[in-house]
Amino acid sequence: MANIRPPTRTPGSLKLLYTMDGIEHRCSVNLLANIDINDIPARRIDAQRLANLTGPVLVAQAVIHDWALYSRPATGVPATQLYIEPFTTPITGSAPGSAGHDVYASFTGTLVGRGRPGGPGYAIGGMRYVLFIGNSLVPVKKTKRFALSVSVAWQNLTAALGIDTTFWADFYGQKGTVQAYIDHQFNAHSQRTIGV
Repeated sequence: MANIRPPTRTPGSLKLLYTMDGIEHRCSVNLLANIDINDIPARRIDAQRLANLTGPVLVAQAVIHDWALYSRPATGVPATQLYIEPFTTPITGSAPGSAGHDVYASFTGTLVGRGRPGGPGYAIGGMRYVLFIGNSLVPVKKTKRFALSVSVAWQNLTAALGIDTTFWADFYGQKGTVQAYIDHQFNAHSQRTIGV
């Protein structure tokens, strides 16, 4: 059983900030352990790449407007915002909405993954990329997952996360795999605070 704590740690995360129907959302991916979080020009390119992959899974009411870097200095220490910058051209969602369904404020689609051990017996962590997706996918009763085949945009995002050499890492900064499905749910906290 893997239980050796890896000597590496993710330097932090890259976040995208977007609004959908006036509600602010954030999504983030951890950077790999060997990435220089302070290399702003390189991280700007990474942010643009991630936004270009994320936009097609969001509906047209969603606009990705800023990106930010958050450090993760040590275990138990909250992440700290290091940098934030608006995109020169905001990225508007382009997923077609489902006819006859509202743009749900609390409906999420999530990609999940697991780190790949960086050495024999190394512990691994999980990762999640949670997006508020409006009505780009239609909730199906008694199901918790969509197959990736429901959307080419989700397939492209998943494939890119799996091979990216900068982000999609676990807590230890180890590159992760991506599961071949999309978890979906109505976010309970969002339902309580902003409605359906």
